[in-house]
Amino acid sequence: AVVSTQSTGDKIQYNYKCCGVDYHLDWLDTTWGQDHLDLLPGSCCHTMFQTCNITTTSFSQTGCYELVRNYVDFTFSVDMTTLLFAGFAQVLGISLSYSLTRLIRDYEVAKDEK
Repeated sequence: AVVSTQSTGDKIQYNYKCCGVDYHLDWLDTTWGQDHLDLLPGSCCHTMFQTCNITTTSFSQTGCYELVRNYVDFTFSVDMTTLLFAGFAQVLGISLSYSLTRLIRDYEVAKDEK
């Protein structure tokens, strides 16, 4: 399956309410921007148009890079916390199992000595 980078970029811009990598003017330096002078993709617009004019203020002016990076950093930290907790739970379970085994063995030895 072929993944369209335009649709992926549009989804990111629409979902994160951002435009461009660092800021909205990034679009002017692209091939798309050269073909659509003074316009931004519809995913940057606050309204549901195919494009919006860069001279209006009805578009997202925040770049997407920092927003996506913050999301990835947050997701990574949640995943790491979950993995560390799961690892701790495993070690605790092993320790408790070992302790229980020793208690049972000590009980059996004491029972046999009587």
